[in-house]
Amino acid sequence: MDPELYVFQWIERPALKVAASTALFILLTAAARLLLPGSRLGLGAQSLTGWLAVLVGFVVFIYASYQAWRATREKNAVEDPKRQAATRLLDTGFYARVRHPMYGMFILANAGLGLAAGSIYGLAFGLLSVVVFVLNGFFEERALLIPQFGGLYRDYMRRVPARFFTPLDAALLAVTLALSAAGVWLM
Repeated sequence: MDPELYVFQWIERPALKVAASTALFILLTAAARLLLPGSRLGLGAQSLTGWLAVLVGFVVFIYASYQAWRATREKNAVEDPKRQAATRLLDTGFYARVRHPMYGMFILANAGLGLAAGSIYGLAFGLLSVVVFVLNGFFEERALLIPQFGGLYRDYMRRVPARFFTPLDAALLAVTLALSAAGVWLM
């Protein structure tokens, strides 16, 4: 799934962005719960953990997609829209703490969706997102950013060692993936 879908970058108002992300989450979670084997929600006591997984997954997804939206708006402020390339190195806001905040938030949003899916497929989706976006971040730095900005980007790498996550977001990802794995093993 295209991560830009989570961002809704054309939306200007934060409340509308959260509403759009909520609708997307409901659609994707309902599809996963209805179509994937082994991920059903019922009304009995046993399904309480399933509903809790959906709730926690929703909170993680909304948090991450909203942060990705904010980081995208920062990135777009320094990007040439015709070439879709940065006109200067962005090292303020989100980018003062993490070099690839959008990728980190896409990973976190996907982990939240995976938790809400409540199946081995959801866990696999979350883990696959980690691999894909981490590799993409490495490639982008080596093939695009270092050649474009040279020593300026290398200095930025030294000043901002966190590539994808703040410590708090990394902990949130670890907990989300652990809950997803525990849910798969306990069901």
